[in-house]
Amino acid sequence: MSRLHIIFIILTFIGCEPIQKTPKGDINAFRGTPPKENLTSKTRVLSYETRLDRRETGCLEWKIPPKADLKIIFDAMKAQDPANIQYNFYTFPCRIIGKVRYHGIKYNYELNAGGHVLMQCRDTSIYLGCESTDFEKYFLTIKSSSSDVEVMMDR
Repeated sequence: MSRLHIIFIILTFIGCEPIQKTPKGDINAFRGTPPKENLTSKTRVLSYETRLDRRETGCLEWKIPPKADLKIIFDAMKAQDPANIQYNFYTFPCRIIGKVRYHGIKYNYELNAGGHVLMQCRDTSIYLGCESTDFEKYFLTIKSSSSDVEVMMDR
């Protein structure tokens, strides 16, 4: 086997941003924004570890979602701008960390009790947030409404 073949094989297995085919057969590069279509079968939680600050009373109240439910949670979340996470979601010192295969790419993730997750792979970051009240049971809070943010700003 030539050096060129070996290099090609190595690069194929190391790549963080694979080229994916859309349902129409077009080839599009996936660069940090999940595809618009629902690809629920493309999420697989690989590891799961809780990180709680026991001094924080909110963390003690959090009913930590089981690992089996994380796939459903990730699939229900919507892509968010990082600024949207900062202004519309609470961030708690309670989180679940681990690894997930999301749309064919392996990411490190940090799921916060405030209803948002950060997924990172090398120089790619994906921010997802929970906006559905159907998933409130998994978090201390989910996305704040604009009226909640206005009340907080008045304090």
